[in-house]
Amino acid sequence: MRSLRRAVAAVAAVFLVGGLIGEADTAAASSETQMLSTCTKAVDWVSGTGGPNSWRVSLPASGGGSWDCIMGVGNQSEAVLALQFSIRLCHGIELTYDGIYGQQTADAVRHIQRLGDVPADGVYGPQTQAVIRWSWWHRLHGRTCGYLDV
Repeated sequence: MRSLRRAVAAVAAVFLVGGLIGEADTAAASSETQMLSTCTKAVDWVSGTGGPNSWRVSLPASGGGSWDCIMGVGNQSEAVLALQFSIRLCHGIELTYDGIYGQQTADAVRHIQRLGDVPADGVYGPQTQAVIRWSWWHRLHGRTCGYLDV
């Protein structure tokens, strides 16, 4: 009986510690993202000087135009559309292109985060932006996919 109690106590301790560690990780991630604004619009970034040989990409941005912004389940904006467009075109993930950051978009973002070796929480932010392949456009060469280097 005593060994059974020890085994149950050991299993309970593992679950308790695992839960506390998970809460600490979540708290650290959320405190980092609390300082960022929500992505509400899409803005074009133009490579080079903006001339005829420039490539363009539409990126999620805050109302103030900063690319350092976050989005998660429940957000609805043109920023979400820009994200969904690149995910569908450049990552080949089928998801609804509706501008609503729902569970389907969060799952796609989580998949890309895992592939990019960043925390896989399903929330879009600066770390996720760096591991997404974006849809670039050129007036002569059409579309291609690539990572940001801004």
